[in-house]
Amino acid sequence: AHEAWLVISASTLPGFAANGEALSGAARAAVAAPSHPEIAWLEAAMAAERAGNKERALFLFDKAVTTNGANLAARYHNARLLSQGTNIAAASLQISAVLNTAPRWVPALLLSGDIERTKGDSERALTRYREAAEMTPPAPMSMVAKWRLSELTRQQ
Repeated sequence: AHEAWLVISASTLPGFAANGEALSGAARAAVAAPSHPEIAWLEAAMAAERAGNKERALFLFDKAVTTNGANLAARYHNARLLSQGTNIAAASLQISAVLNTAPRWVPALLLSGDIERTKGDSERALTRYREAAEMTPPAPMSMVAKWRLSELTRQQ
């Protein structure tokens, strides 16, 4: 049941898709699942973000990561929110941890490129965008990577 909930949480991540039947089955299994601390933190964090409470969402995503550092959904969302604020170094650490586990995940590559760009490292950003754009077979978000590549290349 824990794995079923992870399917549901992964389906909320950009670039992760699942068919409706699988999600329906996963949802039924998640309802029957015992409560896992990391899942509770992640659910609360997503609810806080939807409610517009970014500070609380960051706190809760951090709790989810602390509870289970292997939870890519928590790390990705934590990095995404951190990158929207002033803690770019922490965002960089989180997205690096995601890419260590899922090096070909296009949304993480894009976020990593965006973070590198914010840090002022255009070359590393270009590298990440290229990796995302050159995925074979192309991922749905590869077009975003191509657009960011052309945008960054024009600025140089």
